[in-house]
Amino acid sequence: MIRMTDGLGPLQAEAVTDTLTSKLDAGGAGATKLSTTYLGGGFGRQGGETLPPVVDRVLDDQIARRKTAPEGASTSCAGT
Repeated sequence: MIRMTDGLGPLQAEAVTDTLTSKLDAGGAGATKLSTTYLGGGFGRQGGETLPPVVDRVLDDQIARRKTAPEGASTSCAGT
């Protein structure tokens, strides 16, 4: 399990505190299951109703890169 706290991703410049928890567990047939939990709160200049879809998109993109990256390959977020 890894847990990161602070303004993450698109929320870095906002007055928010957030926590991203990622956990790897054994799945069936030698697979690995990734569970991600994201909690955030505070004030954003864009308004509370506009931020969750942006955060969801960033998290979905990160998870997709983790799923498709071969072992040992870079999963850089450059350009996102």
